[in-house]
Amino acid sequence: MTDWLKKFNLFFTKRIILLFIIFAVINILAHLPVLNLYVDIMSHFKLQYYYISFLFIAAFIYLCFFNRKFIFLFCLSVLICLINFIEINKYYYNSDKTSSGQGIKISLFNVYTANRNFNSVLDEIKVNNPDIVILQETDKLWLENVSILKEQYPYYKEQAREDNFGIALYSKIKFIFSDTEEWTEYLLPVIRADFDYKNSTLSLYCVHTLPPANKEYINTRNEMLNQINSIIIKNKDKNIIIAGDLNTTVYSYAYKKFIASTKITDAQTKKGIKDGTWSTVYIPFFRLPLEHILVTDKIKINSYKLGKNIGSDHFPVHAYIDIK
Repeated sequence: MTDWLKKFNLFFTKRIILLFIIFAVINILAHLPVLNLYVDIMSHFKLQYYYISFLFIAAFIYLCFFNRKFIFLFCLSVLICLINFIEINKYYYNSDKTSSGQGIKISLFNVYTANRNFNSVLDEIKVNNPDIVILQETDKLWLENVSILKEQYPYYKEQAREDNFGIALYSKIKFIFSDTEEWTEYLLPVIRADFDYKNSTLSLYCVHTLPPANKEYINTRNEMLNQINSIIIKNKDKNIIIAGDLNTTVYSYAYKKFIASTKITDAQTKKGIKDGTWSTVYIPFFRLPLEHILVTDKIKINSYKLGKNIGSDHFPVHAYIDIK
């Protein structure tokens, strides 16, 4: 072995081992079944961990040519790859890829309060022509600039707030009941609307949870996820849709504990998670699927797709749902 190759291998080995130790520790923490702020943040990137693990596999294959002792780290990197593959397989690969434009079309927008591209949102709604539109992070200025929606969507419920937690619902389908509930000590508005559809009552909850920015926020978010859990359990024989930015991914322990433990289907997992919805400034590889449309047993999901960039930090989502 030449001197330059020895120097390169020494340089490469030290850094790849250090990076792998950090990577392995993050993966261990990301899979812990605990409701912890830092564990929660790390848990959302299991798809990314899966692909990154191939880089370590390749690196240790290379190092094994010079020293067989790296076989252990090679096997460990393969194990991490397999663990993450098992985790993402049921969401990312093992899903129903068929698509149908039948039923009620729901469009969900986190418009981002500071975003002032009102026309981009209106254009996206016009192009997709949904039956139900949900806008999140609406302040007074947003509601004023999208008021034209009321011409096409005569049934609506609006709540303006200046703290990124305003919310609005617009529908072509008549409400048989509507209300704005306030959840948690932050009094976060949650719109509930009931519709008569196919001789059945369809209940829609529009929810936007707090982000996991600190311990108090993550506890509040989990409280809201638990409240969703309670609604589903208490109304297990009813037709319920929960739609909104839940500020969690399907990979987090909080999601598994409060949402996946119930008999509910997530549109993004049913149709296969592709690119995430947040953040629009990231390349697709790093985006997280924070938008969720959850439905109970008697509702089927015919399609689910991301919309175009509307100037927000979130992509909108569009889904067709129907009663079985």
